[in-house]
Amino acid sequence: MGQYFTGRTELMPAPRIKNNLNDFKSRFKTVVKPTLYEATIFGNGWSKAKELSGVQELGPIGSDADKTFIINCEVASFPGEAMSTQPNRIYGPVREMVYEKLFSGDLQLTFRMDEKMFLRKVFSAWQGFIQSADSGDFEYYSNFVSTIELYQYPTRQAQGMQGEGPALAPEGLDKPIYGVRINEVYPKSVGAIELGYEQKDTYMKQTVDFAFRNWEEIPADEF
Repeated sequence: MGQYFTGRTELMPAPRIKNNLNDFKSRFKTVVKPTLYEATIFGNGWSKAKELSGVQELGPIGSDADKTFIINCEVASFPGEAMSTQPNRIYGPVREMVYEKLFSGDLQLTFRMDEKMFLRKVFSAWQGFIQSADSGDFEYYSNFVSTIELYQYPTRQAQGMQGEGPALAPEGLDKPIYGVRINEVYPKSVGAIELGYEQKDTYMKQTVDFAFRNWEEIPADEF
């Protein structure tokens, strides 16, 4: 005989968790710092964009383009997700029934501009690869998408050390505590860069909005 949902829930006893300062301090050694992250990129689109941007002419920066991306990624975010629902009423109050999973919006990354503006060149070349300026033809989707991975690192206090871990953790020092893999990304929008004499005390930044299909958490055994 099949089961059905009655809408009733079991009553749970009142919580009996200790609520004192010492217990709180013993459970929460430190907090996660949003400054301790790392963004990496790889895949067909990124590789082709580096090739088309004249990366070979950029000397040390060009020979280490992936690290240029990592070091200069100044602002990033872990993407969100949501559920699409629709009301379903048979009898009584309405139930919201899930029919689709949504991956919210685009992924926006902000970069400090490197000394030869390689990053702007490579993202522009990437968009030029997606659609030819001469013919207007579009490249095959699988040829221009790539993958971005974002990692969160722990503070060193959590490991009994002094200070904070760097955004680029030295080999063998820190392992990420969380990571996401963002699939089928490409630069949907390369933002404008404002120029002006009044900006002499700041530095140039490049914002890029990446379209993506979905994202997934990276298993801890892959860190």
